[in-house]
Amino acid sequence: MGKIKELDYSTIVKIAAGEVIDRPSSVVRELIDNSLDAGASRISIFVTEGGKEYIEVADNGDGMDKDDLLICTKNHTTSKITNFGDIDHLKTLGFRGEALSSIAEVSKLQIISKEKNAISAYSINIEGGKVLNITETSRNYGTSVIVSDLFYNIPARKKFLSTSITETKNIEKEIIKKALSYYKVTFEFHSDGKKRFISPERASYLERINDFYPDSIKDLIQIEKSWEDFSIIGYISKPAFIRNNRQYEYFFVNNRPVDWKNFYFIINSVYEGIIPKGYYPAVFIYLTINPEDVDVNVHPMKKEVRFKDDQKITKMIKEVMENSLNIGSVYNIDQEKLEFTPYEERISKAIGEYFISRERETQDNFLPFEKKETIIEETATNEFYELKFVGSIFNTYLIFEENDKIIFLDQHAAHERIMYEKFKKNYEEKILSSQELLVPLKIELPKVYVDDFIANLETIEAFGFEIEHFGENSFIVRSAPVFVDYMDIENIIIGFAESLNSSKKYIDDSIKQMACKSSIKAGKNVSKEEAFSLVKELKNVENNMTCPHGRPIMVTFTKDEIEKMFKRSGF
Repeated sequence: MGKIKELDYSTIVKIAAGEVIDRPSSVVRELIDNSLDAGASRISIFVTEGGKEYIEVADNGDGMDKDDLLICTKNHTTSKITNFGDIDHLKTLGFRGEALSSIAEVSKLQIISKEKNAISAYSINIEGGKVLNITETSRNYGTSVIVSDLFYNIPARKKFLSTSITETKNIEKEIIKKALSYYKVTFEFHSDGKKRFISPERASYLERINDFYPDSIKDLIQIEKSWEDFSIIGYISKPAFIRNNRQYEYFFVNNRPVDWKNFYFIINSVYEGIIPKGYYPAVFIYLTINPEDVDVNVHPMKKEVRFKDDQKITKMIKEVMENSLNIGSVYNIDQEKLEFTPYEERISKAIGEYFISRERETQDNFLPFEKKETIIEETATNEFYELKFVGSIFNTYLIFEENDKIIFLDQHAAHERIMYEKFKKNYEEKILSSQELLVPLKIELPKVYVDDFIANLETIEAFGFEIEHFGENSFIVRSAPVFVDYMDIENIIIGFAESLNSSKKYIDDSIKQMACKSSIKAGKNVSKEEAFSLVKELKNVENNMTCPHGRPIMVTFTKDEIEKMFKRSGF
């Protein structure tokens, strides 16, 4: 007898279902797709225990009649296409005809639906893929799909689900993806009997982005461009707005949230050298393209896409982003002829700018050193530390002369190290050096951070903050550490929220984030007095050669090294 056996039908359909439905968030994703394709203007999602016990997605879409209910959970049944050729012209989110059948195979399923002009609604109950009954009932027009006891008949799959908290977060992420692309639809999400959020109908993508990522709005730049065969609209952040994860990066194709390998390549290319390594901007890109020019059938969960001309789309989106950031001319460097890192490239440019400005001052004013100021301070070894402040380059790098050396100091990295050490000391020594704010500050956090933030309020209060939950994603800050500027409080709180995770070192990560958010930013004009104060404070902290993330605070060039660069000696 041969080794190869034909699998029974039950095994086949369960394997197929597993390719489409791998966790509760997959169920929610597929059901929301169906609601949107049905023309719903309001979608409500209810879950318990992270969707492992109960999921309900209710909408006010077109609805189904009795005959539709009887066939909709059968394998490869769909209202989206009629034949294979229709896939090339697809304008809906779902089309495979596998979602409901897959859900029906691995859960206890109830669907209640009513067409707009129908007299009655109907309810069907299915368990493990088998129809138990179908009955007449009452309901407003639209559809409710209720999924109970997910994976009850596949214990191995159920065993590998994450905690209810994690699964709830995964569901929320799926809802946010859909909400960001369908801003005219109201989305409502409830978990374990509590309302997590309601995002009502909005007038634009930007208004919807504000619902979920309000902290990014003031730093977003709109991009919009049309070509012969596709167009894009979107929002990208200025270099001043960065986060330590890709939580704020989304790519949509014909309103479908997808993963596209070139998307992250574009972001990295555009922002390389203007934001620190390990940090990411906010990018929301909405691409509209002829369905014939994109393959959405490359992934069973419809997460990935492939374009007929990947290279062209990549090039065009990259150019639009670069032009919008106005960095095309500033960073027009032949990378192949340079052996510098992006950080060193900026230093090299700063050196050239420094000498040009020196020469210009000499020619115009005949007083090249008129603007210099000198700090002379006694060190611990009774030696004298002399710095001459020259100025700054790009409102980012402070320039000092010391004897036969020139020093470039990254103002943000330096201040970040100073603030990190202060926050760390406060936390370790339980120093609550806080002051009550004359005007309490209201802050709205991105919704994805709210639960973890509430659970860790005591931790951030140990740094000297007094914070009160004001409902949903709003918080009131009543007190803050004395050394924190009022204008920096919101960014510090957001920095803390971003760093909350299951890592054992999240407190240190949070301190780093708070230090980063409260520090002098690249692009800020620093006065002579502020420059001197920064150097003085930096001398009094440990590890003052790098910022908390490991980037160098200062780069030094000797007179000999500079002369070699300008071919004056040693060549």
